[in-house]
Amino acid sequence: MKRSVIFFCILIITLFTTSIYAQVTPIEPEDEEEETEKTDAADQAGKDKFLDRLVFGGNFGLSFGNYTFVDLSPLVGYKITKKLTSGVGFTYQFEKYKDPYNNPFNYVDDYKASTIGGKVFSQYDILYGIFAHAEYELLSIEYEFLETPYETGKFNVPGLYLGGGYNLKIGDNSALQIMALYNFLSDQNNILYDNPLTFRIGFLGGL
Repeated sequence: MKRSVIFFCILIITLFTTSIYAQVTPIEPEDEEEETEKTDAADQAGKDKFLDRLVFGGNFGLSFGNYTFVDLSPLVGYKITKKLTSGVGFTYQFEKYKDPYNNPFNYVDDYKASTIGGKVFSQYDILYGIFAHAEYELLSIEYEFLETPYETGKFNVPGLYLGGGYNLKIGDNSALQIMALYNFLSDQNNILYDNPLTFRIGFLGGL
């Protein structure tokens, strides 16, 4: 009786193992290599597609002398569609003015100021290089007047810009951007943006 039970258990285990082995198809080395190549190609295509949609640009300026001005305002965007691009930007500006003649009747006092901040933006291509532009910016300004009475200050300046511009192509994948924007948060008492109308010239291009 015991032998019959043992033989029956061995038979069940053998049939179960054979069934599992029959259902599992072994992967040949060539098939595994082909699958790996397909996966790598798909991953690379996804990376290439992502990089193709990235754009870079911004505004940059330098001026030295009695009036020193440095502007570093890069931006990076992503083409969500062929017409719509959204992204973020960073702004750093430094200004310094020094009257070489120490003229007491000079309207502008000697000063220096540092500005740092960021923005988010969207652009929509309309037709033949014409685009609409929307942007929110927040800047922090710290300034010093270098004459008596000595004065320092620091404040934040928000900006909400709406307007448009034109892309002047300078290559297959780059353009010079000319924009006219209206700042709906402009303030007449703001020493940075007392005029709501702003004109910009910048650069935008892809990889």
